[in-house]
Amino acid sequence: RDARSPKLFYPAVGFKSEKLVGRCQIAYRLTTHEKFQEAVEKFRSILLSVALCIVESRQDILESQQLTEICKEYTVGLQMLMAKKKDLAKDDHDIKIFI
Repeated sequence: RDARSPKLFYPAVGFKSEKLVGRCQIAYRLTTHEKFQEAVEKFRSILLSVALCIVESRQDILESQQLTEICKEYTVGLQMLMAKKKDLAKDDHDIKIFI
């Protein structure tokens, strides 16, 4: 092997951005099927995997940055939605007890 080859410096477990985008599509589907906790776990997994993403061009870097932003926003938004639903369910339960 050539000592200057960039492949020598890739992480042992590397991901291509296409694979992470595919996982993001799965997380989107989980969101549309209202499986919010599973979607949050998938988005978090993608966020952790981006650090191991193999980038070979400036375009790959931009895609990784966009993917990071999307996953962060979905994670926060879904957590807020789940907290709101939990609070509404608690309030509904409290109202039924009060009546």
